Amino acid sequence: SEAWTEGKIDYATVAMRYAITDVTVDRKTGRTVEGGEPGEATEVWTFARRTGSGPSGWELSAIQQA
Repeated sequence: SEAWTEGKIDYATVAMRYAITDVTVDRKTGRTVEGGEPGEATEVWTFARRTGSGPSGWELSAIQQA
């Protein structure tokens, strides 16, 4: 969703929206104790690398709930 450079570091962010179902299950019975309703979540992941380090230089720098 965004890319920029600060000094000798390149940054890129990716915004992801996905469906999720959060469920708590009793291990003994296999029954759902809580949850089970589908929901949606959005996260923004930021990656960083030294400028010029190539595609293998990217590392995850931050994860934010949006």
